Amino acid sequence: MDHYIWERDFDSQIEELDVPDEWSFSVDNNLLRAQSGYVLYTQHTYGGFCCSSCRRVWNSAEIQILFAVTLKKWQRCGTVKMRIYRQRCKKCKTRIMEQPQISRVNINIVIANLVKMIGKRFYNQDDGKQTKAPVIYSKVKDGPHEKEHCEACQLGICKNPKAQETSVAEVVTAVSAIALIGLGTLAALLSNK
Repeated sequence: MDHYIWERDFDSQIEELDVPDEWSFSVDNNLLRAQSGYVLYTQHTYGGFCCSSCRRVWNSAEIQILFAVTLKKWQRCGTVKMRIYRQRCKKCKTRIMEQPQISRVNINIVIANLVKMIGKRFYNQDDGKQTKAPVIYSKVKDGPHEKEHCEACQLGICKNPKAQETSVAEVVTAVSAIALIGLGTLAALLSNK
């Protein structure tokens, strides 16, 4: 993925915000949690993946992006760190997490939402408009968002409620199974008396 496109879009849009501070943008593939003084901001977008092992291609509307944002007013400089989370192929057995391909349009939308948040949070600028949703290019759904294939889910970053519901459903299923086994065993014991 070409990080230069992200940086260039950010530089252009933060300049349009017309703020008195200098801002820097960088990619940090190890970003997990905010450091002291940073604000966390997450978004999801749409993009595609290609498995480097079996060549399977899939789309996802749940590509998670984490930003850590800070402004040092005394130095008149702000910093943005970004991490785009990866996904794993669900068809082959490799454990490789693949980088997504995100369209220029969706990169622009993600950056616009980020700059809007910066304006609101650090400069009290609010245009009253909602954040923009990503453009979905395919009507084909590859199925539900599966947490075992999502790096952000595995690290506790993913905000997808369906992924969390799956987790709750699995717990309920497990508890129900234990209850059934327990009731069956109890019934067998009672019938032997």
